[in-house]
Amino acid sequence: MNDKEIIKELKSVMTGDLEKDTEFLDSIIEKFEGSKEDKDTLYAIGLLISEAIPFAEKEKLVQSFEKEVPRISEELDRIANIIGNGDYDIALSLAEKLIEEGEGYINDGTFKENSKMVFFSFEESMQEVLYRSLHRKERREIYAVPFPYATIYFMYGSVLWNLEEFEEAQTAFEKARKWNPVSATITLQYAETLSINGNISGKKCLKLFNEVFKYTFEPKELAYVYRTLGKFFSENELWKEAYICYNTSLKYDDNSGDAYNELEFIQDESGITENDISFGDEMKFTNNYGISLKPNQKIIKLAVDCGEEAYAEEDFEMAKYFLDIAYNLSPKAEIKNLLDEIEKELNS
Repeated sequence: MNDKEIIKELKSVMTGDLEKDTEFLDSIIEKFEGSKEDKDTLYAIGLLISEAIPFAEKEKLVQSFEKEVPRISEELDRIANIIGNGDYDIALSLAEKLIEEGEGYINDGTFKENSKMVFFSFEESMQEVLYRSLHRKERREIYAVPFPYATIYFMYGSVLWNLEEFEEAQTAFEKARKWNPVSATITLQYAETLSINGNISGKKCLKLFNEVFKYTFEPKELAYVYRTLGKFFSENELWKEAYICYNTSLKYDDNSGDAYNELEFIQDESGITENDISFGDEMKFTNNYGISLKPNQKIIKLAVDCGEEAYAEEDFEMAKYFLDIAYNLSPKAEIKNLLDEIEKELNS
Protein backbone atom coordinates (compact mmCIF):
# COMPACT_ATOMS: atom_id res chain seq x y z
CA MET A 1 0.00 0.00 0.00
CA ASN A 2 1.10 3.56 -0.58
CA ASP A 3 1.00 6.24 2.13
CA LYS A 4 -2.47 7.55 1.09
CA GLU A 5 -4.00 4.06 1.32
CA ILE A 6 -2.34 3.50 4.69
CA ILE A 7 -3.70 6.81 6.01
CA LYS A 8 -7.22 5.85 4.86
CA GLU A 9 -7.00 2.48 6.61
CA LEU A 10 -5.60 3.93 9.84
CA LYS A 11 -8.26 6.67 9.95
CA SER A 12 -10.96 4.02 9.68
CA VAL A 13 -9.97 2.64 13.12
CA MET A 14 -9.18 5.95 14.85
CA THR A 15 -11.68 7.19 17.43
CA GLY A 16 -11.17 10.97 17.35
CA ASP A 17 -9.91 10.93 20.94
CA LEU A 18 -6.48 12.62 20.77
CA GLU A 19 -4.91 10.68 23.64
CA LYS A 20 -6.18 7.26 22.52
CA ASP A 21 -5.35 7.87 18.83
CA THR A 22 -1.84 9.09 19.66
CA GLU A 23 -1.21 5.99 21.81
CA PHE A 24 -2.52 3.81 18.98
CA LEU A 25 -0.25 5.45 16.40
CA ASP A 26 2.75 5.36 18.77
CA SER A 27 2.26 1.62 19.23
CA ILE A 28 2.41 1.11 15.46
CA ILE A 29 5.57 3.23 15.24
CA GLU A 30 7.21 0.98 17.86
CA LYS A 31 6.20 -2.07 15.83
CA PHE A 32 7.57 -0.86 12.48
CA GLU A 33 10.44 1.46 13.47
CA GLY A 34 13.71 0.43 11.85
CA SER A 35 12.00 -1.59 9.14
CA LYS A 36 13.10 -0.41 5.69
CA GLU A 37 10.08 -2.12 4.15
CA ASP A 38 7.63 0.02 6.15
CA LYS A 39 8.84 3.56 5.41
CA ASP A 40 5.46 4.39 3.84
CA THR A 41 3.71 3.23 7.01
CA LEU A 42 5.94 5.34 9.26
CA TYR A 43 5.51 8.38 7.01
CA ALA A 44 1.74 8.00 7.03
CA ILE A 45 1.65 7.66 10.83
CA GLY A 46 3.83 10.74 11.30
CA LEU A 47 1.54 12.73 9.01
CA LEU A 48 -1.55 11.58 10.90
CA ILE A 49 -0.03 12.52 14.25
CA SER A 50 1.00 15.92 12.90
CA GLU A 51 -2.51 16.66 11.65
CA ALA A 52 -4.19 15.21 14.73
CA ILE A 53 -2.36 17.29 17.31
CA PRO A 54 -3.98 20.73 17.70
CA PHE A 55 -1.81 23.84 17.55
CA ALA A 56 -2.09 24.39 21.32
CA GLU A 57 -0.83 20.86 21.94
CA LYS A 58 2.09 21.47 19.58
CA GLU A 59 2.94 24.57 21.62
CA LYS A 60 3.17 22.39 24.74
CA LEU A 61 5.39 19.90 22.92
CA VAL A 62 7.69 22.67 21.75
CA GLN A 63 7.86 24.23 25.22
CA SER A 64 8.77 20.88 26.75
CA PHE A 65 11.43 20.42 24.07
CA GLU A 66 13.04 23.83 24.68
CA LYS A 67 14.84 22.52 27.76
CA GLU A 68 16.93 20.45 25.33
CA VAL A 69 18.11 23.53 23.41
CA PRO A 70 21.15 24.34 25.66
CA ARG A 71 22.40 20.75 25.33
CA ILE A 72 22.10 20.85 21.55
CA SER A 73 23.78 24.27 21.38
CA GLU A 74 26.71 22.93 23.40
CA GLU A 75 26.97 19.95 21.05
CA LEU A 76 26.97 22.25 18.01
CA ASP A 77 29.76 24.33 19.56
CA ARG A 78 31.69 21.14 20.21
CA ILE A 79 31.28 20.02 16.59
CA ALA A 80 32.37 23.46 15.33
CA ASN A 81 35.55 23.24 17.42
CA ILE A 82 36.26 19.75 16.11
CA ILE A 83 35.80 20.99 12.52
CA GLY A 84 38.20 23.84 13.30
CA ASN A 85 40.79 21.28 14.38
CA GLY A 86 40.32 19.37 11.12
CA ASP A 87 38.93 16.21 12.74
CA TYR A 88 36.26 15.81 10.08
CA ASP A 89 35.44 12.14 10.64
CA ILE A 90 34.67 12.77 14.32
CA ALA A 91 32.60 15.86 13.45
CA LEU A 92 30.70 13.86 10.83
CA SER A 93 29.77 11.16 13.34
CA LEU A 94 28.56 13.69 15.94
CA ALA A 95 26.55 15.64 13.35
CA GLU A 96 24.89 12.42 12.17
CA LYS A 97 23.71 11.73 15.72
CA LEU A 98 22.07 15.16 15.92
CA ILE A 99 20.46 14.62 12.52
CA GLU A 100 19.08 11.28 13.70
CA GLU A 101 17.64 12.99 16.79
CA GLY A 102 16.08 15.75 14.69
CA GLU A 103 14.55 13.33 12.21
CA GLY A 104 12.98 11.52 15.14
CA TYR A 105 10.91 14.64 15.90
CA ILE A 106 9.72 14.64 12.29
CA ASN A 107 8.85 10.95 12.23
CA ASP A 108 6.82 11.19 15.43
CA GLY A 109 4.81 14.08 13.97
CA THR A 110 6.13 16.85 16.23
CA PHE A 111 7.66 18.90 13.42
CA LYS A 112 6.13 17.26 10.34
CA GLU A 113 4.55 19.76 7.98
CA ASN A 114 1.02 19.14 6.80
CA SER A 115 -1.86 20.86 5.02
CA LYS A 116 -2.27 23.30 7.92
CA MET A 117 1.26 23.98 9.16
CA VAL A 118 4.75 24.40 7.72
CA PHE A 119 7.87 24.34 9.90
CA PHE A 120 11.15 26.22 9.61
CA SER A 121 14.35 26.48 11.58
CA PHE A 122 15.32 30.16 11.45
CA GLU A 123 18.48 31.36 13.17
CA GLU A 124 16.95 34.62 14.37
CA SER A 125 13.77 36.69 14.40
CA MET A 126 14.55 38.90 11.39
CA GLN A 127 14.80 35.83 9.17
CA GLU A 128 11.30 34.75 10.15
CA VAL A 129 9.98 38.28 9.53
CA LEU A 130 11.61 38.33 6.09
CA TYR A 131 10.27 34.91 5.17
CA ARG A 132 6.74 35.92 6.12
CA SER A 133 7.11 39.15 4.13
CA LEU A 134 8.37 37.32 1.04
CA HIS A 135 5.70 34.59 1.24
CA ARG A 136 2.51 36.45 2.03
CA LYS A 137 0.50 33.99 -0.09
CA GLU A 138 1.44 31.04 2.13
CA ARG A 139 -1.89 29.81 3.49
CA ARG A 140 -0.46 27.41 6.04
CA GLU A 141 0.57 28.48 9.52
CA ILE A 142 4.30 29.28 9.50
CA TYR A 143 5.96 27.92 12.61
CA ALA A 144 9.58 28.37 13.73
CA VAL A 145 10.79 25.28 15.59
CA PRO A 146 13.43 25.37 18.36
CA PHE A 147 15.42 22.45 16.94
CA PRO A 148 18.29 23.91 14.81
CA TYR A 149 17.76 21.73 11.74
CA ALA A 150 19.24 24.24 9.30
CA THR A 151 22.38 24.77 11.37
CA ILE A 152 22.93 21.03 11.83
CA TYR A 153 22.45 20.18 8.14
CA PHE A 154 24.66 23.11 7.13
CA MET A 155 27.38 21.99 9.51
CA TYR A 156 27.03 18.42 8.25
CA GLY A 157 27.31 19.65 4.66
CA SER A 158 30.38 21.70 5.53
CA VAL A 159 32.12 18.62 6.94
CA LEU A 160 31.27 16.64 3.79
CA TRP A 161 32.56 19.58 1.71
CA ASN A 162 35.90 19.46 3.52
CA LEU A 163 36.02 15.72 2.88
CA GLU A 164 35.37 16.52 -0.81
CA GLU A 165 32.14 14.51 -0.76
CA PHE A 166 30.41 17.17 -2.85
CA GLU A 167 27.31 15.23 -3.95
CA GLU A 168 26.50 14.35 -0.34
CA ALA A 169 27.30 17.92 0.70
CA GLN A 170 24.82 19.22 -1.89
CA THR A 171 22.07 17.04 -0.40
CA ALA A 172 22.87 18.31 3.09
CA PHE A 173 22.81 21.96 1.94
CA GLU A 174 19.49 21.34 0.18
CA LYS A 175 18.03 20.14 3.48
CA ALA A 176 19.53 23.09 5.34
CA ARG A 177 17.99 25.45 2.80
CA LYS A 178 14.62 23.73 3.08
CA TRP A 179 14.62 24.41 6.82
CA ASN A 180 15.95 27.96 6.44
CA PRO A 181 15.37 29.36 2.93
CA VAL A 182 16.37 32.90 4.00
CA SER A 183 19.94 32.26 5.08
CA ALA A 184 22.48 33.91 2.76
CA THR A 185 25.28 31.67 4.01
CA ILE A 186 23.34 28.48 3.31
CA THR A 187 22.12 29.62 -0.12
CA LEU A 188 25.57 30.73 -1.29
CA GLN A 189 27.21 27.50 -0.17
CA TYR A 190 24.44 25.51 -1.84
CA ALA A 191 24.93 27.45 -5.09
CA GLU A 192 28.68 26.93 -5.02
CA THR A 193 28.23 23.20 -4.43
CA LEU A 194 25.78 22.96 -7.34
CA SER A 195 28.40 24.66 -9.49
CA ILE A 196 31.18 22.28 -8.43
CA ASN A 197 28.93 19.29 -9.16
CA GLY A 198 28.02 20.70 -12.58
CA ASN A 199 24.35 20.81 -11.62
CA ILE A 200 23.69 24.47 -12.42
CA SER A 201 24.44 26.84 -15.30
CA GLY A 202 26.34 30.07 -14.78
CA LYS A 203 23.17 32.06 -15.52
CA LYS A 204 21.10 30.17 -12.95
CA CYS A 205 23.92 30.36 -10.41
CA LEU A 206 24.03 34.13 -10.81
CA LYS A 207 20.23 34.26 -10.38
CA LEU A 208 20.52 32.30 -7.14
CA PHE A 209 23.27 34.65 -5.91
CA ASN A 210 21.08 37.62 -6.77
CA GLU A 211 18.13 36.18 -4.82
CA VAL A 212 20.16 36.39 -1.62
CA PHE A 213 19.91 40.20 -1.56
CA LYS A 214 16.22 39.84 -0.73
CA TYR A 215 17.05 38.52 2.73
CA THR A 216 20.59 39.58 3.66
CA PHE A 217 20.57 42.10 6.49
CA GLU A 218 23.87 41.79 8.37
CA PRO A 219 26.65 44.05 6.95
CA LYS A 220 29.35 41.38 7.17
CA GLU A 221 27.07 38.83 5.55
CA LEU A 222 26.28 41.37 2.82
CA ALA A 223 30.03 41.79 2.29
CA TYR A 224 30.31 38.01 1.96
CA VAL A 225 27.60 38.02 -0.72
CA TYR A 226 29.49 40.63 -2.76
CA ARG A 227 32.76 38.70 -2.36
CA THR A 228 31.02 35.54 -3.57
CA LEU A 229 29.72 37.43 -6.60
CA GLY A 230 33.20 38.86 -7.13
CA LYS A 231 34.60 35.33 -7.19
CA PHE A 232 31.97 34.29 -9.74
CA PHE A 233 32.83 37.16 -12.08
CA SER A 234 36.57 36.71 -11.56
CA GLU A 235 36.37 33.02 -12.49
CA ASN A 236 34.64 34.10 -15.70
CA GLU A 237 37.32 36.78 -16.30
CA LEU A 238 34.76 39.59 -16.08
CA TRP A 239 37.30 41.77 -14.36
CA LYS A 240 35.43 45.05 -14.11
CA GLU A 241 32.36 43.33 -12.65
CA ALA A 242 34.56 41.42 -10.21
CA TYR A 243 36.32 44.61 -9.15
CA ILE A 244 32.99 46.37 -8.54
CA CYS A 245 31.78 43.51 -6.33
CA TYR A 246 34.93 43.20 -4.23
CA ASN A 247 35.19 46.97 -3.87
CA THR A 248 31.54 47.21 -2.81
CA SER A 249 32.08 44.46 -0.22
CA LEU A 250 34.56 46.73 1.59
CA LYS A 251 31.75 49.20 2.34
CA TYR A 252 30.27 46.55 4.62
CA ASP A 253 33.44 44.88 5.89
CA ASP A 254 36.62 46.90 5.38
CA ASN A 255 38.72 44.40 7.35
CA SER A 256 38.41 41.57 4.83
CA GLY A 257 41.86 40.46 3.75
CA ASP A 258 40.25 38.31 1.05
CA ALA A 259 38.69 41.34 -0.65
CA TYR A 260 41.94 43.32 -0.68
CA ASN A 261 43.87 40.32 -1.99
CA GLU A 262 41.35 39.74 -4.78
CA LEU A 263 41.37 43.41 -5.79
CA GLU A 264 45.15 43.22 -6.05
CA PHE A 265 44.87 40.04 -8.12
CA ILE A 266 42.36 41.67 -10.49
CA GLN A 267 44.65 44.68 -10.87
CA ASP A 268 47.58 42.39 -11.72
CA GLU A 269 45.52 40.39 -14.23
CA SER A 270 43.67 43.22 -15.94
CA GLY A 271 45.29 46.49 -14.95
CA ILE A 272 41.95 47.74 -13.56
CA THR A 273 42.11 50.04 -10.52
CA GLU A 274 39.48 51.95 -8.57
CA ASN A 275 40.09 54.99 -10.77
CA ASP A 276 38.89 52.97 -13.78
CA ILE A 277 35.45 52.36 -12.23
CA SER A 278 33.01 55.20 -12.86
CA PHE A 279 29.51 55.81 -11.53
CA GLY A 280 28.31 54.96 -15.03
CA ASP A 281 30.07 51.58 -14.81
CA GLU A 282 28.27 50.83 -11.55
CA MET A 283 24.91 51.85 -13.05
CA LYS A 284 25.58 49.63 -16.07
CA PHE A 285 26.50 46.75 -13.75
CA THR A 286 23.21 47.11 -11.85
CA ASN A 287 21.17 47.34 -15.06
CA ASN A 288 22.89 44.35 -16.68
CA TYR A 289 22.76 41.99 -13.72
CA GLY A 290 19.93 43.34 -11.57
CA ILE A 291 22.34 43.56 -8.63
CA SER A 292 22.02 46.62 -6.43
CA LEU A 293 25.17 48.09 -4.89
CA LYS A 294 23.14 49.61 -2.06
CA PRO A 295 21.35 48.03 0.93
CA ASN A 296 17.88 46.64 0.29
CA GLN A 297 15.47 49.43 1.21
CA LYS A 298 12.60 46.98 1.76
CA ILE A 299 14.63 45.19 4.44
CA ILE A 300 15.47 48.49 6.13
CA LYS A 301 11.82 49.60 6.14
CA LEU A 302 10.68 46.22 7.46
CA ALA A 303 13.25 46.36 10.29
CA VAL A 304 12.21 49.92 11.19
CA ASP A 305 8.50 49.00 11.14
CA CYS A 306 9.11 46.00 13.41
CA GLY A 307 11.30 48.06 15.70
CA GLU A 308 8.73 50.84 16.02
CA GLU A 309 5.95 48.31 16.66
CA ALA A 310 8.00 46.63 19.40
CA TYR A 311 8.80 50.06 20.88
CA ALA A 312 5.10 50.98 20.98
CA GLU A 313 4.46 47.71 22.83
CA GLU A 314 7.33 48.55 25.24
CA ASP A 315 9.29 45.47 24.19
CA PHE A 316 12.52 47.45 24.23
CA GLU A 317 14.91 44.52 23.73
CA MET A 318 13.13 43.46 20.55
CA ALA A 319 12.83 47.09 19.41
CA LYS A 320 16.59 47.50 19.79
CA TYR A 321 17.21 44.26 17.91
CA PHE A 322 15.25 45.37 14.83
CA LEU A 323 16.39 49.00 14.86
CA ASP A 324 20.03 47.96 15.19
CA ILE A 325 19.58 45.97 11.97
CA ALA A 326 18.12 49.02 10.22
CA TYR A 327 20.76 51.40 11.56
CA ASN A 328 23.68 49.14 10.61
CA LEU A 329 22.43 49.19 7.02
CA SER A 330 21.29 52.80 6.96
CA PRO A 331 22.74 55.00 9.76
CA LYS A 332 20.07 57.69 9.72
CA ALA A 333 19.64 60.22 12.53
CA GLU A 334 15.98 59.36 13.20
CA ILE A 335 16.86 55.70 13.77
CA LYS A 336 19.75 56.69 16.04
CA ASN A 337 17.48 58.98 18.07
CA LEU A 338 14.99 56.17 18.67
CA LEU A 339 17.81 53.78 19.61
CA ASP A 340 19.04 56.34 22.15
CA GLU A 341 15.54 56.51 23.65
CA ILE A 342 15.43 52.73 23.86
CA GLU A 343 18.83 52.65 25.55
CA LYS A 344 17.50 55.04 28.22
CA GLU A 345 14.50 52.77 28.80
CA LEU A 346 16.71 49.70 29.08
CA ASN A 347 19.03 51.40 31.57
CA SER A 348 16.29 52.97 33.68
